[in-house]
Amino acid sequence: MDLRRHALWLMFVSCGRPGDRVSDVRKPPDPPDVGRDASEQAPAAAPDVDLGPGFEPMGFVPGRYAVLVERNMAGVHARDRLTHKSRASLVLELGGDGAATACHGWKQENMIDRARGRQVHELSQQQGFRGTHVVRDGEVDVMLAADDTVCPEVRTGEARPRAAAMTLRCVLARPRGHATLTAPVLLCDWREADWGAYYPLTADGVAPERWIVLGGGNGVHAQVTGKTISSEGPPVKVMIEPATARIESNTWDRPLPLFGPSDEL
Repeated sequence: MDLRRHALWLMFVSCGRPGDRVSDVRKPPDPPDVGRDASEQAPAAAPDVDLGPGFEPMGFVPGRYAVLVERNMAGVHARDRLTHKSRASLVLELGGDGAATACHGWKQENMIDRARGRQVHELSQQQGFRGTHVVRDGEVDVMLAADDTVCPEVRTGEARPRAAAMTLRCVLARPRGHATLTAPVLLCDWREADWGAYYPLTADGVAPERWIVLGGGNGVHAQVTGKTISSEGPPVKVMIEPATARIESNTWDRPLPLFGPSDEL
């Protein structure tokens, strides 16, 4: 791959679009109740918003919502083998009093194996936010500013610059036709984030693009496999289910997934 094509591949890794998607299903454990950590409060009216065929909007209930997305992906571009491994999490707490906090963590490793050697691009980052949320017509507007007291800042390798704020548009929704998602989930659109920032948190094809799926109780856990962006390989496959253990602010900071025999191309 010449230098120009190599540069284009790296651009797609940080700014590209996902490829083909295939959802997988697996019988989950009994999911925890949504809003288990929330104060007693009647739900708001259901918003009028199109979330696609897989989700039905419902009245918002404050609480703790979280997601962990693991990617373990590989593909071939020309003579090069491309691998991508990452863990990204978001823990969002929306109190009954209108208070809000969030902690976002992300660890990633991209590798290019070529005849003349290997290139590795790594990053680790974590950042906390604090602010408020308001419910308007059933939708939740979350307005947060950077706050390291929520969780300590981490920024190593090719991490993105520190964000001054995080603004989310969220809707509580009831899954429709999901074998593994049965309890209500919170779908959030990170308004000011570009694709390279929000993509690591999305479960490809489970919800409409830009919407991040967060679960109540322990949260939800998504595992994404298949080809990397701008490469040839097996189609992207997603398994998403309620997390078996509580997703904490630092859950992202664990060893990255390892490739097994079934991942070899």
